[in-house]
Amino acid sequence: MLDKLKAEVCRANLDLVRKGLVIETWGNASGIDRKGGCIIIKPTTKS
Repeated sequence: MLDKLKAEVCRANLDLVRKGLVIETWGNASGIDRKGGCIIIKPTTKS
């Protein structure tokens, strides 16, 4: 489940850029698995 959630969060973050919703690395999407107790957050990167 964790690998699937990581892939979904990665895809969502890439979609933000593709759709022009964010500039460079500003903004992010995250995911949560309440049952498994995991939160996946994209790390901030410097450009």
